[in-house]
Amino acid sequence: MAVEDGVVRRTDPGAGHALAGAYAVDAIATHDAGDASARGAFERHLARCPDCRDEVAGLREAAGLLAATCTTAPPPALRSEVLAQIRHVRPLPPLAEPGSDGGRRRPLRAAAVVVLAVALVVTLVLGLVLGLDVAGSG
Repeated sequence: MAVEDGVVRRTDPGAGHALAGAYAVDAIATHDAGDASARGAFERHLARCPDCRDEVAGLREAAGLLAATCTTAPPPALRSEVLAQIRHVRPLPPLAEPGSDGGRRRPLRAAAVVVLAVALVVTLVLGLVLGLDVAGSG
């Protein structure tokens, strides 16, 4: 099977179904770096090929039946083991909101406010002291 112009074409007899099994179990990547169009190309082929549609439907049904027959219940002790182990796991910090700095700049902002306040007080004190000296000397 070959992909030409976004269409899956048969290159030899029987090759048209080559991706049917992978497609039926959702194993064709939608954004595969190697062939980004493989899934889309097969879906376009599938729209025109009743044989592939039948095969995909049958394989999906078989996969569903296999999944139903292979399920097993978890061991009875699993829940208590998980709950006991979770006490030893350190939780991750909360995610920051998009566009926020995650609180990293708060100390810098607080320091800037303190520096500005100190500068303002020093300026006022110097202005008063110098103003009094000028008034006292004249």
